[in-house]
Amino acid sequence: MRKLTLKATVEQTGADTVIRIALLGEGVPQEVQDYGIYIHLRNYQRFTASSLYDGLMFMFIFVAMERFDVFEICGPVSKKALRNIQIFQEAWHCLLPENYKICQIVAQREVGDFWLNVRRKEKAISAFSGGLVATFLALRHTQKNNWSYPLQSCVMVHGFDVRHENDEAFERLVSRVMPFLQSVGLTPHLVKTNVRQYELQNWEHSFSSQLSGILHLFYRDYSYALLGSSEPYNHLVFPWGSTPATDYLLSGGAVDIVHEGAGFSRTGKAELVARDSVGRRTLKVCWEGQDQAANCGQCEKCVRTRLNFKAVGMDNPECFEQPFEMEMIDTLNVRNVAQLTELKSVVAYCTQHNMQAEWTCRLETRLQQEAGKLSA
Repeated sequence: MRKLTLKATVEQTGADTVIRIALLGEGVPQEVQDYGIYIHLRNYQRFTASSLYDGLMFMFIFVAMERFDVFEICGPVSKKALRNIQIFQEAWHCLLPENYKICQIVAQREVGDFWLNVRRKEKAISAFSGGLVATFLALRHTQKNNWSYPLQSCVMVHGFDVRHENDEAFERLVSRVMPFLQSVGLTPHLVKTNVRQYELQNWEHSFSSQLSGILHLFYRDYSYALLGSSEPYNHLVFPWGSTPATDYLLSGGAVDIVHEGAGFSRTGKAELVARDSVGRRTLKVCWEGQDQAANCGQCEKCVRTRLNFKAVGMDNPECFEQPFEMEMIDTLNVRNVAQLTELKSVVAYCTQHNMQAEWTCRLETRLQQEAGKLSA
């Protein structure tokens, strides 16, 4: 029986907290077994040695499902998280039975949900990358509606889109988006981690569990953590790392993970963002360009976002330095079904709104070519 053991140490350094994580198990890189993974919480000391390990468990569940029979957590875990992680595993085993199996979860201590419910605060935090989805979510939940979540803060993770060793780019990204965050009244929590450098998990499957895991680290101050949706309800993609069918299962006794915005396509989200001048200017969607704090304007994600805005009547939002050119459509390189679905939704939006132009026809032709490539 193969066992994966998770241990962690927590250090308070100045105003910061550094969590060092060891994953012990056969086949795990020695550096990882020697506490090589870190999570650095800047200007935050509310996560301590006695805090819940719900988030740390969720962060590495795909490692356990892929390679191990038992996942031992050397720390306290809420009962709700233990229930949800079982169902989460069942979902992924059902989706990809050849990749993931259901492992037994053993926690050093189980924490009852009653006492966690007593301390819950009516406050929400969200993940924020500077992208279209995150900007849409921030605009939507800082407007005062009786249905919106009480969003007050966000988390920006250095080490996911921006490589963990690129400090300069991350600082420029923070400076880039700060005017927008200030305009909507959100306080950013800055987190740095090197977890992606070890490539322990398939990112397209695990990105939501890893991001949710980091949001859980702020459970003493927030009871809701919002994740911006990928595809809308009527065009869901499976298997994919973030869907309304599985994200809520990343909730624990202290924090509810909320998959938010799936009632809108990416183009529908662009429609709201297009009306906000600050959000249009600070938007950062690119992850392939050399400058990780800016938009290259040419990659698949940048071109797709340009098309989202074109569909709502905005040819050149301020977040892109160069104007749109028709040839950008011809260079689209679709890598997976999720990207193809997103691009198809642009065409669907235009059809629904009786919009037909040269660029929409060109896009349809390109998508036929890319769909053939994916199915080959």
